[in-house]
Amino acid sequence: MADSDRDIALVRSRVIDGRALELSAQLGEVVGHSNVYVVLDDMAGEGSDRSHPIKDAPFQILPITRATLETMDLNYEGPRTGWKCGDYVLYRALSEEWRNAWVVETDVHLLNGAQSLLSDPRFDEDVDLACLNYREADAKWYWADSFWQWVPGQKVASMAFPIFRVSRSLANAALALRKEIYSRGDLHKLERPNDESILASAARNGDFAVVDLREGRKSWFDYFSTVLKYHPPSIAAKRFDPLVVHSGVEAPEVVAVVRSEVRKVLDGDRTASSRLYAVASNLSPDLLRLVFTTAVEEACELSRKRRGLPLEGVPGEGHLR
Repeated sequence: MADSDRDIALVRSRVIDGRALELSAQLGEVVGHSNVYVVLDDMAGEGSDRSHPIKDAPFQILPITRATLETMDLNYEGPRTGWKCGDYVLYRALSEEWRNAWVVETDVHLLNGAQSLLSDPRFDEDVDLACLNYREADAKWYWADSFWQWVPGQKVASMAFPIFRVSRSLANAALALRKEIYSRGDLHKLERPNDESILASAARNGDFAVVDLREGRKSWFDYFSTVLKYHPPSIAAKRFDPLVVHSGVEAPEVVAVVRSEVRKVLDGDRTASSRLYAVASNLSPDLLRLVFTTAVEEACELSRKRRGLPLEGVPGEGHLR
């Protein structure tokens, strides 16, 4: 098979760590390890020592630096560039030969063989975009007005960006749209559209073929959210079917999330209680006990602060065992 006919996988990451290695290995099981690339966000300028810390890695590394952006005629949008311009990952990979590319963020966890999603026969050569939550957006969507300010008259669409597959032709169309927007200057410093509005809108206005990743596999995405945080080991202990989990975090971040949500509940946020329940109800017994202790600690601390009492006697981190 010629390189131009191959499917590749792009791991979107800010660092090459154990999580990036684990995800790359999983994706390599399906597309072949030589077809996996870690697209490393190095726009903050930490340097090549961060880009190549692992010798003989089974994947290739495509760093995105500010110099890389200049060669691609793309803008640096400040510290939030990596977050807001995730579509840059695709354009960086256009230096390689490929037909379709999977893009997966490192907080996506593929449990119980869910990486087989990458070989789903539904995603043939006639499909340009396979993603989640694709829809034509209305004026209520945050990025809609931004998009219309820059490209009036076009339809605006949205999608979830943590995991998707895109054809090379759609990636080129998205790049053309991104450059069209940049060609218009600053427009009085208006915020430019984000990654999902660029890619989804390029698909919508170009009549590219789009399919939903959930089609025929709805239960695989029972723990996929762009709002909630999940603890993958806890979920893997109670579910044995393939699952695509997002946003997957480790235990310390789960504890931090619980503390934050407890504080919001006590401050009267009516939506925080449902988020708190969704996080806590999917934890292992051991982690749930830790989280309960954390919740009590946070409630006690906030109560004493409100009453002007000293914090002595409030359980500290030493109690979190």
